[in-house]
Amino acid sequence: MKRYRDYTPEELALDESFQRWVKDHTDEDQRFWSAWVTQNPDREVLVREARQLLLLLREKPFLDLSEDVIREDIQRTRERIGAHEVPFRPSRRVLWGRVAAAWLLLGGLASWLFWTTRETTLPENNTRATATEKETRLVNSGSAARQVLLPDGSRVTMSAGSELSYAENGLDERVVRLSGEAYFEVKRQPTRPFMVYANGLVTRVLGTSFRISPSASTPSVRVVVLTGKVSVFAQQDFEKNTQHQSTVMQGLILTPNQQVDYSPSEGIFRRSLVKQPQKVTASIREEDFEFRSTPVVEIIGRLEQAYGVEFVYDEELLRDCALTASLADEPLYDKIKLICQGINATYQEVDGRIVISSKGCR
Repeated sequence: MKRYRDYTPEELALDESFQRWVKDHTDEDQRFWSAWVTQNPDREVLVREARQLLLLLREKPFLDLSEDVIREDIQRTRERIGAHEVPFRPSRRVLWGRVAAAWLLLGGLASWLFWTTRETTLPENNTRATATEKETRLVNSGSAARQVLLPDGSRVTMSAGSELSYAENGLDERVVRLSGEAYFEVKRQPTRPFMVYANGLVTRVLGTSFRISPSASTPSVRVVVLTGKVSVFAQQDFEKNTQHQSTVMQGLILTPNQQVDYSPSEGIFRRSLVKQPQKVTASIREEDFEFRSTPVVEIIGRLEQAYGVEFVYDEELLRDCALTASLADEPLYDKIKLICQGINATYQEVDGRIVISSKGCR
């Protein structure tokens, strides 16, 4: 029996049974994982993050290889570059995420990732970088997503065709430049903010997980937040304010289940909710969405807590509204629709918030 309780989100996302449950909804896996989640309520965050990682990645998981193939490639890499020994223990479960990190560090993905370390002259408007700062550039030239481990412990899943570069000696901050699409899991370091420059947008975080993806047809870029909070700024404004040491910057704060689309040519931010908001609070389970003559204001409060989404409504109008309904196992938007149908109300999504319009229940 696999000890899923000890898995990391990356390891769980790479498990075949878990993938079938999320993607194919097979009966056997559905029964197993439904029972497992019920029996392990304290691992809800683990399941949610692994599921989100699977849904975010468009490509097939990049570790769809046998252990023998990986071992042989690593052995060849050791012989080629004289790397230190990385022990394998066939009698134990292979921790694929860690094997991947070791493999990347050994250079075993030469056919997929092109690594270069070079002396480079950074743009003059980057006031935090020296003219000869050492920079590492990563290029995913393969056809599937690849995960890399940055020196600070942050993980990046690079989509096919994406490029990533970072300075190796940043002391006060961690700066990454992205071309293409990538999913970030940032290691929290309160004294060293993590910033990603991509398509004219600067995303600033301390420790969180989010995805950055460019538009296929326009120069715009999208940032999607899974956990934590991020701040986004137009790069031109951010650098201008940095040069003048301004304490006030124009930007947006994004919370879990929010996303923003930014067009550099228009200079416009468009904030919205993701298509399938996920629960962000482990203490609220699906059975907590069974209601019997429950005040609607209380139901909305539970949704706000569970999904981290802000609702805007007239509390006075909804004061006398109550609802008996089973909202368990329903996606957030379906939950909202059922609530509105029950009280003869409507809703709109505005700037990443849910606005409910009602005439009341008197």
